[in-house]
Amino acid sequence: NGAECEPYLTADFTLMKNRYRELMQVVELIRKVYQPDKVVLAIEKRNKELRFVFELYREICSVKLLPDSYPQGSELQLIHSVTGMKLKKTQLPISKGVLVSNVGTLYGIYKAAFESIPFTERVVTVSGDNLKGAGNYWVKVGTPVRHVLASAGKISGWDNCHVVLGGPMMGVEVHRLDTPVSKGTSGVLALEKRPLEAYNCIQCGYCVDACPMGLMPMQFAVAYRENDLKAFEEYRLGQCIECGACEYICPSNVPLIDSIKRGKQFILENHK
Repeated sequence: NGAECEPYLTADFTLMKNRYRELMQVVELIRKVYQPDKVVLAIEKRNKELRFVFELYREICSVKLLPDSYPQGSELQLIHSVTGMKLKKTQLPISKGVLVSNVGTLYGIYKAAFESIPFTERVVTVSGDNLKGAGNYWVKVGTPVRHVLASAGKISGWDNCHVVLGGPMMGVEVHRLDTPVSKGTSGVLALEKRPLEAYNCIQCGYCVDACPMGLMPMQFAVAYRENDLKAFEEYRLGQCIECGACEYICPSNVPLIDSIKRGKQFILENHK
């Protein structure tokens, strides 16, 4: 999975551009272990210059150019774009004979298998608003986000920014600056706070058009407001991948993702 679709994030692109030989060694290793019928490297069209690099390894894998759309890098959307198969969120790809691995994981395998070095650091995109040293950094797992952002020039103004681990769409906001980078952290972002006023839903349907899972996100906000467990299940809340596309496109700034996350927690509490 080389489709790095979230804004700001370029950690995987950097690895593919600068460590492609190592990545291909791991792909060859995986081929020997699993003996798949086909291996495909999926990258977005905007990164098509990488295609010419990886086509040198066409005997190991083929290259698939994907649309520059979000959330193209999400596992279910990636599988559909590459194979044509539509999987439910509850289905494991391996049950359909598909194995998906991201670029960072492949490089971690390389370090362990070929250099006997455990996974102690990874490439992390450090970016955001007014960050002079934005870029991709090798960061030790466990490093506090305060130190990561300081290395990019962010040493003050914490009260006026959101610190996010991951991307701006599916990332998680952290409220403690000593929160550590984990092995799954692809980005550390410092985004300026921009207060938004929420209005009533105008039933425009934009969120429905944007949802990659074919759901009706505005119904989740209604269901949460009314504590309607039956509605959550009727509108298939469990299939939501929390990509944030619905909230991003909403002209009324309805906090859809908050309703979705709280709705899932509501379901868990009522099914105990």
